[in-house]
Amino acid sequence: MSLFGDNINIAWIEVRIASPWYDCSMTTRTEKIAISLPGEKLALVRKAVAEGRATSVSAFIVTAIEKAQASSELDALVAELMSEHGIPSEADYKWADEALSESQ
Repeated sequence: MSLFGDNINIAWIEVRIASPWYDCSMTTRTEKIAISLPGEKLALVRKAVAEGRATSVSAFIVTAIEKAQASSELDALVAELMSEHGIPSEADYKWADEALSESQ
């Protein structure tokens, strides 16, 4: 098992300055890595690129990492709020459901 789980295997890392062929959504300083993915996951990523939902495989992976980080930060915020204010009551959930349905 690798550092990142069973499905990702870091083969090598090289620091390089982005060149013109590199994805413009990437920052100017990147690290190039080689990873192993299950075939069906790679096919999903390539399909997203082909359909224009991502500009490149690298951009897709960067976006996935950013979403995972945002989710982790949100989980930490919710845990902090629950430790300060307790678990929301049924009335709290009902209010939230009503407020969200009104905004749509």
